[in-house]
Amino acid sequence: MPSGVSRTRRQAGSCRPLAALPLSEADEASAAILQGPNRHDAAIDLEHGLVLVALGRDVEASEVSTRSASQAAPSGATATGP
Repeated sequence: MPSGVSRTRRQAGSCRPLAALPLSEADEASAAILQGPNRHDAAIDLEHGLVLVALGRDVEASEVSTRSASQAAPSGATATGP
């Protein structure tokens, strides 16, 4: 069974960002349950930001991408696109 992030990436990459949006939102909700409130997963945030960009929701995408980068920084990870 593919991970949520890869499933979301396939939908967004197949020119179906509207189909990817609910998957991306579900990925975020699952991560919030696992990690607790006010914590975010950098990879999931990055994917969600890419979906928002594909939908032309640039302001939201910028906020989510910034959050992804700030979450990745403390761990030494880098948030880069596909």
